[in-house]
Formats: sequence, C-alpha cells, structure tokens
Amino acid sequence: YDDLCGHAALKVGMLAMSNSLTRNFEFAVRRHFTEYGGNIIFRKFLAASFPAFLLGWTHLHDVDILFLDFHGEPYRLQNEHGGTVLNTQYLNLLCNINARFVFLNVCNGGHYDHRYSNIAHYLSMKICGSLIASDGTVYSYQSNDITGERTFQSKGDMYWKEYNHANYPPYRMRLTNYGWMLYQHGKQPRCISHRKAATFDQMMKFLKQNRLF
Repeated sequence: YDDLCGHAALKVGMLAMSNSLTRNFEFAVRRHFTEYGGNIIFRKFLAASFPAFLLGWTHLHDVDILFLDFHGEPYRLQNEHGGTVLNTQYLNLLCNINARFVFLNVCNGGHYDHRYSNIAHYLSMKICGSLIASDGTVYSYQSNDITGERTFQSKGDMYWKEYNHANYPPYRMRLTNYGWMLYQHGKQPRCISHRKAATFDQMMKFLKQNRLF
C-alpha cells in the first residue's frame, strides 16, 4: 500500500464469495471514517475455493480492516453453492497477518458452543487484532434508505446439527444465541452487546470504546 497525499491511508481488505455485500461494506467504511476523506485504499478478492481464499488472504497480509463474507458453519466457510472454501483442516496453511479488525460475516462462524474449535477462534489466532463473528445465523438488511446503512442481525436457530459423527443427524435444540461475539487470541470470547443486531458503525464504536482499534 502506498500513502496518499503524504498521510498514512486506511487499508481495507475484502475477501468474499461474491460482490453482493462488498460495495455496501465499502460505503459503510467511508461513512464511518470520514476523517480519511478519500485516503482509504480498498483491495478485494473473490474466492469460491480454498486456493482462491489462500491467495486473497496472503495478499491482504497488512490491513486495518478485513471483511470476510461467506456462507458457513462453525467449522467451515462456504461459497454460494455450498462448497467448502475454508475449514479447520486448512487453517494451518494460512499465514499470520497484520489485521487490526476482522469482521467475519458468516452464519454461526462464532458459534459459542464451539468457541474453542470454531472458525472464528482459529482465525483470531492468525491475526494481531480483534475479530467479531456471529454466534447464530446472520441476516442482513438495509436499515436506512437514505444512507444505505446495513444492519447485521445474529439470529438463533431452532435446531442445530450436533458436530459428533455418532449423532449426525439427529439434531438438537439450540437454547441460546448470544449474538455478535468478540474473539481475540488467547482470550475468552465475549458478547459485544445485549442486542443481537449491529451495524458496522456500532461495531467500530465498540472497538474504539474498548481501545481495540
């Protein structure tokens, strides 16, 4: 990354299964970081397979913010057709990266029942900063028609697959969904708010208030 106008630029990476939310995320970043003006550098990689994900992850090794947008389950990221993009077996092939904040927009990527074995836990060990992931299923919607602001809701699941091959299926009832969870290397995951819905702006305010960004 090069500095623009003699000032350090805000570096933002996007690694996603499609373009469906990347443009909206770019708008959200520009709205929040108005002090940078146009001094924000975006880099985007689309990934439908692990080799493509690995390429994007490696190129985005030095970013302030990284947006990961995929379908998923606690132990894997999926593409639009349900194919595996990343699972816990591939994680040892990823390099450590210098990312201050990773937003993992993945259903159940931060599943609290699997907090020491899910994809959010392992990815948080690959970065130097903080990672926010959903305990439940992610549903996003445009909550402000004027600004285009988008709200990301962490919803509970009526049933959830037990990750034990001896019991797969049947299903068991999910009793609790804690919402959006903060993951940091070596620390106990914690909920960022009693509300289970948050905008990018609210996530950034939480990080700043806790001196994590």
